[in-house]
Amino acid sequence: ALLREQPAVGIAALYDRYSRLVFSMALRIVQDRGAAEEITQDVFVRCWRNLDRYQPAQGSLVSWLLSITHNRSIDELRSRRGKDALRRLFAEE
Repeated sequence: ALLREQPAVGIAALYDRYSRLVFSMALRIVQDRGAAEEITQDVFVRCWRNLDRYQPAQGSLVSWLLSITHNRSIDELRSRRGKDALRRLFAEE
């Protein structure tokens, strides 16, 4: 409710409460502290921008945050894989 009524205050409270959990999940997936920090920031920005997409009937807010974290972390791994493939391709030439 606080997120919808006062988004800036709500997102700050949400960050204070769940940022460690989001960071630890991202770090476990990507195995890179810097990337995990960026993912953590991005998760809360996405939450703030897409608050209207959250459906309480489909699960808790923390579950939604962790779902965003998982998806964003997998995107990071895929991006790295693509960059590594390009480096190998150009190294062969």
